[in-house]
Amino acid sequence: MRTPLAILVVNGLALSLAAGCESREQEANELALLMQRVQGYTDADEADQGAQLEALRRFAPSTKRVRAAREACLEAYTLVEKAEQDHAEARRMLESVTTGGADLAKTRAEIERRIAHSNDAIDGAKPRINKCTRLLSDLKRDHRR
Repeated sequence: MRTPLAILVVNGLALSLAAGCESREQEANELALLMQRVQGYTDADEADQGAQLEALRRFAPSTKRVRAAREACLEAYTLVEKAEQDHAEARRMLESVTTGGADLAKTRAEIERRIAHSNDAIDGAKPRINKCTRLLSDLKRDHRR
C-alpha cells in the first residue's frame, strides 16, 4: 500500500524530471535561435551587420547558459562593430585629407585616435569572441547527447 508520503515523493520526483526535460528542451530551442542570430551577424555584409547585431541584442533567452553565451557574443560583436566604425571614420577623414578637403595637421590627431580606438576594440573583442565560441560549442556539444 502506498502511503501519502510515498505518493508525494514520487509525484515530486516526476515533476522534477518533467521540469528538467522542459528546461533542456527550452535551452535547445533557445540555442537554435541564438545560433541563427550569431550566424546572421557573421554572414551579413557590412551594410546589414548593424541590423543583425540589433536582432542579437533584442534576443532575450530565459535559460541561464544560453543567456551567458548571448552576452559573450553580444559583447564581442559590439566591440567589432565599434572597431569597424572607428576604422571607417578614420578612413573617411584620411580620404578627405588626400582630396584636399581637410588639413592633415588639423585632423591627424583625430585620425590616430580613431585608429587607436579601433585597434583597442579589436584587441578587446578577441578574448570575448573566444568565450562566445567556447560557450556555443559547449552548448552544442551538450545538446548532441
